Amino acid sequence: MRKKVPKKVVIEVLTEAGYRCAVQTCRNIFAIDIHHIIEVVEGGGNELANLIALCPVMHFFHRGIISRDSIL
Repeated sequence: MRKKVPKKVVIEVLTEAGYRCAVQTCRNIFAIDIHHIIEVVEGGGNELANLIALCPVMHFFHRGIISRDSIL
């Protein structure tokens, strides 16, 4: 079972991103998701360095539509 990202870490991720999508060419402010840069199934964890704030459009990258490199 996947562990929930602690609320404190979620707030840190959102604060770091200015409560906007972290993709510089996007910067949407609605419905921000917390996403793992390295997926949990690939060994990624819930630490701040592995999390990014994304809007729903940019969140599609993990489905192969937008490359991982384009958001880093």
